Amino acid sequence: MSLEDYFRQTAASYKPYQGIGPPQVKPLTEVQVLIINVCNEIKDMLLSKNQAYGNSFSDPVGVFAGNMNPMDQLNVRIDDKLKRIKNGDPGFNGEDTELDIIGYLILKQVLRRMR
Repeated sequence: MSLEDYFRQTAASYKPYQGIGPPQVKPLTEVQVLIINVCNEIKDMLLSKNQAYGNSFSDPVGVFAGNMNPMDQLNVRIDDKLKRIKNGDPGFNGEDTELDIIGYLILKQVLRRMR
């Protein structure tokens, strides 16, 4: 199952609480809705980049990185983003560096599950 299919299936099965069902089900809190919204933003970003670049995180071209394995390449990207934050420029070129880091950490999880 592709990553996109997985997200579609997961999103399709998610049903927010509508006040119907077992009494032990509680409505989502404002914070829980914010968590869902942030996770959806990250999911949308990852799927958009995956559509644009393909599976470059797991099957890199390697022109400059040579034979460096994909996990190490992700680690280098994360290090670059952390350095950007450390240097006080977390919003370089309109990017959200923190969301990028979260995205790369998710891609590491995906790569582990692909192996």
